[in-house]
Amino acid sequence: YYRTERDKGTQYELFYKKMDGMEYRHVTLFRPFGPLMKVKSETVDISRSIINIIVPLAGRTEAFAQFMQNFRDVCIHQDKRIHLTVVYFGQDGLSEVKSILESVSRETNFHNYTLVSLNEEFNRGRGLDMGARAWEKGEVLMFFCDVDVYFTAEFLNSCRLNAEPGTFL
Repeated sequence: YYRTERDKGTQYELFYKKMDGMEYRHVTLFRPFGPLMKVKSETVDISRSIINIIVPLAGRTEAFAQFMQNFRDVCIHQDKRIHLTVVYFGQDGLSEVKSILESVSRETNFHNYTLVSLNEEFNRGRGLDMGARAWEKGEVLMFFCDVDVYFTAEFLNSCRLNAEPGTFL
């Protein structure tokens, strides 16, 4: 067992049972609090860190229109370091999704998007994979997203600060 004294440190009481079962070895350890030590100090530059938001979609054009309103407010007007990849499954609603993307592009002068059209049944995993494979411009952070997700500029910066190239979180 252990106890911590706020101004001194932590005391540990360890009991070890010996082989004969009748004796115990008692060890008391004390770990004092010490001054803080700086382990690492670095500057992280996220100014050029692009996030590719990948959204698999089939139907749900109303939800996509709402998603694009949030995308416009946060990613285009505030953040400006975003690429959007929409992987659309099927033909039903595809023209409406294209229209929404083109409308946002015209109104905001935003051209950093890719629309991947797959004429097959919806599969979220396949959509995310195809969206990731569609990126050909070097290293990028990928945010696998659902059309119902609402995010903020602070969230996007948190993604940039807590991600490492070549790893999955």
